[in-house]
Order: sequence, then C-alpha cells, then structure tokens
Amino acid sequence: MLKKFKFVSIVLVLCITLASCFGACSINQNLQDEHGNALSSTSNYPVSVFDVKFDSAPTAAVCFSESLTDILYALKYDSLLVARADTSNITYTNDLPTVGTASNINIDALVSLGVDFVLSEEPLSSKQISDLNDNGIKSLSFTPAKNFDELQSIYTNLGAIFGGAKDGYEAAYKKSNDIFITIENINKLITASPSNTVCYMYDAEGTVASGDMLFNEIIKLAGGVNIANDYTNYRMPVGEIAAKNPAFIFCPTPTKERIMNDGFFQKNLWAVNNSRVIEMSSELVECHGSMLIEAMTFVASIISPDLVSEMPDPHDSDSSTQDSSQSGSHTVPAGTTLKLGDTGDEVVKMQARLKELGHAYMDPTGTFDEYTEEAVKNFQYLSDFNATGIATEAVLNALYASDAVTGPNY
Repeated sequence: MLKKFKFVSIVLVLCITLASCFGACSINQNLQDEHGNALSSTSNYPVSVFDVKFDSAPTAAVCFSESLTDILYALKYDSLLVARADTSNITYTNDLPTVGTASNINIDALVSLGVDFVLSEEPLSSKQISDLNDNGIKSLSFTPAKNFDELQSIYTNLGAIFGGAKDGYEAAYKKSNDIFITIENINKLITASPSNTVCYMYDAEGTVASGDMLFNEIIKLAGGVNIANDYTNYRMPVGEIAAKNPAFIFCPTPTKERIMNDGFFQKNLWAVNNSRVIEMSSELVECHGSMLIEAMTFVASIISPDLVSEMPDPHDSDSSTQDSSQSGSHTVPAGTTLKLGDTGDEVVKMQARLKELGHAYMDPTGTFDEYTEEAVKNFQYLSDFNATGIATEAVLNALYASDAVTGPNY
C-alpha cells in the first residue's frame, strides 16, 4: 500500500492573507530611467534595476543560483541561459557548459560564449563586478526570498530585466500570482491546524532549512511546524534537533543514509525509528520556480493527516483502475467543455488521464467534483493555461497530447 495525497474540498482561513501578501509589493519602486525617475508602465526599455541599467533585454545570460534559474525557467527565459554553475544540480541545465561558481567565475569562458548578463544570489566582489563590467557584462545579485512578498519582487525584477518594465513585469507578476494561487489551492485542502513538527536536514551536522528561508513558509502552508523556525543561516545545533525531536525529517538521499545509521540519531530521534525520515532533494527546498509547487505538494502529502490515506498502489495490476488506452490517444469531441458538476464518460476519461499524468490522486468516478477541479487547475497552471478549473476543448487536447506535462505525483 502506498500513501497518496487525497484532495478534500474544505475552505480554510489561510495562515497568512495570501492575496494581500502578493498584492502589496510592487517592482515599480525599483525601476527608474537614467535620470532616476520612476518608469512609466507604458515603456519597456531602458530600465534600471538596483542601479544597473538595461537599454535592452539580455541576449546571453548565466545564472549562478539554482533558485533564480528555476524562476527563469518558470518565466520562459531559459532559452537565454547559455551556461551554468559548476555546482548546479538542476537536471534541465545539464546540457549547458559550466563556467565556474559565483565565487570563482571563469570570465574568459563567459566572454567566449558572448555572455552579457550574470545573475547570482551570492554577492559578487567589487573586483568581480569590475572585471565583468570591463568585458561588457552586467551583473546583479538577488538576496534569497524569505517570504512571498520578496519572492514576487524577484519575479517582477527579473521580468522587467528580460522582458521590459511593462510587458516583462506584467507577465512575471501574473506568473508569480499563478504559482501562489496553486499553493493556496493546496493549502485550502488542509483542514487541521499545523501540528506535525518537521525538520529539513541538509546533512547530519546541523545544516537545516532555517526560519529565515521561504521553505519555512511552505512548511507552515503544508500543515507543519518547522522546529528550526527560530534559527537562521541554515544552522541548528544537532543537540537542539534531538531535543525538539521532529515527527518528520526530510533530507537528501545521502543524508538519510547517514542519519539512519548514526547511533546518536537512532537513540534520540523518533522519526528515525518510525520510518519518518523522508528523502527530498535540496533543489525542491531551494528552488522557487515551478519546483515551489512540487515542494508544497510533496510536503503536504506527507505531513498533513487529512491529506494522507491508504490507497491501492496504482502500479499493482489488480488494483489500478487506469485504462492505459487513454494515454495520449483519446480524441476529444468538438466543442467539449467539462466543468464542476458534469458527469459521464468524458469525465471518466479526463480523470483517468489526470491521474495517469500525476495531476490527480483519486480514482475516476465519472463526476466532475471539487477534487477534479483542483487537478484540472494544477494541469492548467503547469501547461500555461489560465487556472480556471474548467476543461475547455483546448485544455483537453493538451491533456491527451503525447507530450502532455506531468504533475508532482507522476
């Protein structure tokens, strides 16, 4: 038996006021023309962000941050990335050449690739900035977001740089709101107050996801309590971790092996002795593009009691209700639109396909209920449709396509 995420249609007063959180910040405070005046929303370039002026969009960029890279992919600017950091573990950048790290940039390699813009989270030294400028390469460092206001500011700043103060900003603002709406929809399914204690351990030496990270907010919204909430800069003494004894430990695979085989942790951590040490890549913790949704969904599916149920393993031949003939082969009748309350064979086929692709967690019922609506919204968001929950003919054709986007449960 596998534990699967079960959608429950309950409206919850959110732990934070989500819409107002995103609506409160504005990039326009950081955008000026060459005279320091606030830019009009009718112009795209020139644009200045944190005193760096762009007369046009960058044409060849390098990002030394996995989080910023994931955001650029979410904003569809990934085609402008021509190289990656030596330390990058994001699989979709594996084909790019490496050009050092933020602390040791290979400027000769940047020049040979025609790079005109460098992004990082780690602050660059004055000498690095000067050397880059001497080679016609602009650079900016963004402090990692600690909350959703700061995250949207990063999105909209990057949108303004790569797409312009009007068009790029507006697109980035919409994308960040879409991501947050999806996270809000998952949060709405959680009926219990946050209770399960959680710790993300990067290693066995006290490097953790601390309270000054955005992942701390994800834990809260997923229905958990981060035991490192009062700690900062990724550090929490191992003795304090043991004293707080979290109900769930999330960690990378190598760290799990170390924790499970360590006598101290075996003696002092309940999670170690009760199969509550969960493998989770550090990229899901650090990255703030589409991976943010994956992180939220994954953590919620593990720690929220009302979202976890015992369901048959879909890979067991005697328990799966999935009709494999639906895999990318169904022809949608012309004019078909499916929405909340609809019933019938087309709903069954859609639900089966949503489950097959990892957007839904329930077996097909033939009724377009609230659970189905949330699954449709998730597919729409990841496929760049408006997340309305209504499956139009265009949405259904994209769903049944052989290259349909997969979801977090795939």
